[in-house]
Amino acid sequence: FDLDGTLIDYEGASNEALRAVVERHTQKTVSWDLHAEIVGRRPQGKDGWAHGILSSLEIPDDVLSEEQYIEEVHEEVTNHFASIRAMSGALELMERLAARNVPIAIATSSVRP
Repeated sequence: FDLDGTLIDYEGASNEALRAVVERHTQKTVSWDLHAEIVGRRPQGKDGWAHGILSSLEIPDDVLSEEQYIEEVHEEVTNHFASIRAMSGALELMERLAARNVPIAIATSSVRP
């Protein structure tokens, strides 16, 4: 199973973190449309979500660098972990599979902070 969006509703917490950091440094915000453009990307690099958001919002490196943005987003999202909820039916499915001794594996492309 993929973790994000299949077993847990991570995108709300992710959007909150992405927005909070941008708003802390600028008068701009991360819209859901912009968020949708970067879902599934790695944080670093020209194809990464940090570059995608900062360049789309025209935030210069001296205001918020990609490295700083990534670090602060990871710190911010950690504050939301306790509020992330399981997707509807996910816990019941996991319990039924476990009761039948079906092997279970969880995968995610998210980078651990």
